[in-house]
Amino acid sequence: MLTPKTPPFGATPMATTRATTRATTRATTRATTMATLVWLAAGPIEGVAHATTTTPEASSIQETAHAKATTAEPAHVDSPDSDPTPAVYGVYPLWEETGTGDASGAARIGFRHAQVTLGPVALGTDPSLDLYLTPNAFAKVRALHTDRVSLSLFGRAYFVPAASEQRGFGTVNASPFANAYSPITLWPAGAAVSWLITPRLHAHASATLLTVTSNDAAYRSITGGCAGFVEWFASEQRSVRLHAGTEGWPASGQTHVGMSFGWQQKHFAFAAGYARRFDPGDTSSGVIMWDGTLRFP
Repeated sequence: MLTPKTPPFGATPMATTRATTRATTRATTRATTMATLVWLAAGPIEGVAHATTTTPEASSIQETAHAKATTAEPAHVDSPDSDPTPAVYGVYPLWEETGTGDASGAARIGFRHAQVTLGPVALGTDPSLDLYLTPNAFAKVRALHTDRVSLSLFGRAYFVPAASEQRGFGTVNASPFANAYSPITLWPAGAAVSWLITPRLHAHASATLLTVTSNDAAYRSITGGCAGFVEWFASEQRSVRLHAGTEGWPASGQTHVGMSFGWQQKHFAFAAGYARRFDPGDTSSGVIMWDGTLRFP
């Protein structure tokens, strides 16, 4: 006859239950630890923070490091070039002008321009014509100025001695007229407009009425012309210009096309280029365009 098996001496049903619970807890802990290690090895999902337990000392260290990171100096980043300064005059002689001007109190001294600006008015002369013994003066008034468009009125006077056609260098920069026996005076006047299409693309155009007076009636005339150029700045300092115009109508019409390059700094500006002038009778001549000025202040 079989009898029920009794538990060993000293063992009770309650002790057996505790042993079973401890074994189950150890197995669950090991499984959880393995799962956590696998998750850490694979890396956290983006946007999900680690759930960690930190001591007060560790938390203080982390907060100090975060404060240093947020108050550190930012990395230096070179700022882009600022908007370049538009041209305040053209380089093609007599017929080219712009609608822009210097700020009040500014002055320029250079080969082709020496001027001072007082309010909206600029007054000056062309020093290069002193080489040709030709006294001259000009005035320019800025009548309209906005962020993108400027309009100016201008007038000049050139007192040209007799035989001016002999004062050029061959066909380069030769006078477009001949006054072998009598001095003449040129009175060009007109209006010019400048349009800043973009901060680095500028367009300038002018219309000029040229009155020529002289003691000899053969030299007297009234003619007109239009000229302009487009300037594109590769940087704040360097630019390229395309020039074109037609002038001398109706007495002796001619046209010109050319190209020049500009370079400017805070206190210095320089431009140089070449244009081809096409005269009546299928003749042409070259015009060297250049100017350099010191700017104050």
